[in-house]
Amino acid sequence: SAAVANYEKAIRFYPWFRFWYEELAQILDEAGQPELAAGWRERASSIDSDEAEMACEDGTLHLRRGNYPLACACFRAVLEDFPNNLDARLKLAQTLHEMGDTDTALTEFQDALAIAETSAAVVHFHRARVLLEVGRTDDAMHDLQTALELEPGFGRAQYLLSQLDLQPADPETIPPPSEPRSSDATRAAHPANLWEAPLLEQLRELTALNKAAGSAARFALIIEPHASLAPAAMRLTDLLHALELAPGGSRILPVMVVETEAGAGEGMIGVNRVGWLGSDSFPDMRVISWNPHTDGLPVDQAVLAAVNAAPEGYTAFILLTTGRVRGDQTTVARLVRGTTSLAWMLLSPAGNPGDVAARLQPVAPGFRDYAIH
Repeated sequence: SAAVANYEKAIRFYPWFRFWYEELAQILDEAGQPELAAGWRERASSIDSDEAEMACEDGTLHLRRGNYPLACACFRAVLEDFPNNLDARLKLAQTLHEMGDTDTALTEFQDALAIAETSAAVVHFHRARVLLEVGRTDDAMHDLQTALELEPGFGRAQYLLSQLDLQPADPETIPPPSEPRSSDATRAAHPANLWEAPLLEQLRELTALNKAAGSAARFALIIEPHASLAPAAMRLTDLLHALELAPGGSRILPVMVVETEAGAGEGMIGVNRVGWLGSDSFPDMRVISWNPHTDGLPVDQAVLAAVNAAPEGYTAFILLTTGRVRGDQTTVARLVRGTTSLAWMLLSPAGNPGDVAARLQPVAPGFRDYAIH
């Protein structure tokens, strides 16, 4: 029958979803084919290690694409027969958090600690990132400190903890700013979080200019999803909320966020997610999924994505990046010059070896460069 054919086809693609075997067996029983039904029930008894690895890879792909229910099903299928699979356990926790079930995600992290053995520091680090996203900063810092006690050379944990130590509590209490810096030598000489005050001041000035002209401010935020930029992304989100741009108390800000792909692998086109900050298309930063290795910022594709998403234009473009550019320079220059924005703001690490500033400064109107650490 068509139902049997559909189940058999689905099982060929997802052999680790055992509930499909059971449903197929029930259909065959009802069709008077008990021997075939028994065969499917026997095959449903367990998945092997190769299928478990395939399920984990498939779940990771669905997690990246935002297909969280299917990702969750993949990781649960692995854990049903391989409960000590730490990778599947951590990714299930991440998926549950992305689905809004942070409490269950934290339970999965606790279960992961019970099986982690020599990898406990990694579990503490990933749990800390989730805790940060839900505002539990003290608990996150405790996890990061524990991770460093277990593994003193854990660079990502050390960096994230150092950024949390530097963060001020409120944008209004940031100390008086220095002028934005353009040279690496000058940039490196300033404490990390001094970028926040001058950036907030510039954003407010631009917002005031729009208001005086009788229009509303609208910003494009282009992000390279590198793990080291996660603290700056969270602080930047706080600053944008501090501008109180959302009309009528709406949770959606007039900030079009373009998150680029971490790499240029097969099938990737350079842009991962695009949407107004706070909307269903881009509800939050999801920094937990950011990669410690990226291929730089595909400026041409990111700018094009932002322009296509809001052809009416933006008050300013904000770029958060490690400093390296991907994309054809001629195309980048043409796209940047073609925008009607009042300003372009670059946020990148002090002393970075990248070339974003050098390539944008000659062509970007109102260009300013901020060091984020």
